[in-house]
Amino acid sequence: MDYSLRSPLLLIIIYVYCIKHGFQARNPYGLEKISASFMISRNIICILFISLVLASSIGCLARDSAGTPEANSAIPRENLPQGFKLLAVLPEMDSSVNMTDYIEDFYGDLDIGPANVSVGIYQWGELGDSYDAKVTLIQLADEEAANNAVSNFKSQYDDMVARGLPIFSNATINGHESLQIKDLRGDNSIRYLFLWNTNSQVTLVEGNDKRNQSLELAEATGL
Repeated sequence: MDYSLRSPLLLIIIYVYCIKHGFQARNPYGLEKISASFMISRNIICILFISLVLASSIGCLARDSAGTPEANSAIPRENLPQGFKLLAVLPEMDSSVNMTDYIEDFYGDLDIGPANVSVGIYQWGELGDSYDAKVTLIQLADEEAANNAVSNFKSQYDDMVARGLPIFSNATINGHESLQIKDLRGDNSIRYLFLWNTNSQVTLVEGNDKRNQSLELAEATGL
């Protein structure tokens, strides 16, 4: 029987027993009347026992609802592009991080609903001298939400596309089509991004200024 059903039933049985045998002063089997102090002691024991069972059941329910965090195997950890080093996997390495901060660009006019996010962060240049590369995996409720997330992300480049800048193109990653984005940075350098969704999961790979290395990082996801 599930804890959520078993524990309340057990509490009811204990409660009824205590009401019948513990909270009533009577003369059992013709013996002398139970003293007040003994009755109080037995009542306290019953109350404490009920409290312990209740606390135990709440703990079990809390563990069941929280679940055990599992590492996302699609975050590349080995066979990284030359010069790339894994710095962190979130939230696996720090559960206090607000993962919504990592997917702000996926929110927009179209609703994406609740999201389960995993991010791998990589150093590819001198520490402090360059931006980090990232692999962001977003698990959404369904394919429609995933398509909405991709559309929202692309919309940030609408002005550049309208000016005729060659921002978008196609790339093949692990046998499927992906959107390649030439992300223009403030210093006019290009950063290669790859974006695609598989059913309800969205994958964004933010590489560096070298297409081959960025593509290799995307392929390392196995997705």
